[in-house]
Amino acid sequence: MPNDAVIDYWADIYRTCSLQTEMTFEVFLSDPWRYLRQFGQESAPALIEQGWRPLLPAQAHIARELAIAEHRAKRVSASSPVLLLIPRNRKGDPAMSESCPPTAAMDRNYAGAAD
Repeated sequence: MPNDAVIDYWADIYRTCSLQTEMTFEVFLSDPWRYLRQFGQESAPALIEQGWRPLLPAQAHIARELAIAEHRAKRVSASSPVLLLIPRNRKGDPAMSESCPPTAAMDRNYAGAAD
């Protein structure tokens, strides 16, 4: 059983995050970090210590959804090889393209432009 100081610390976070509507304090106290992550409030202890308020429930929900999406994107990118496609012209030079030969810009006649 945690001591009174620990219970008071987590009770303050529980109330400030408005988790009363989601679960009882006893359930929250059984694994506070798990429930803070579950409800998108894992930053709440640090914010409270710095004098800030934690995220509102709607903000926490969006933060949780973004964290899940980011986790999925990292998992997919880590398991998928990256394939780079470099266009080549007929001569095999990747820096040049058939549609824009290097001399095209120089073929213009600007002799009368100063007149």
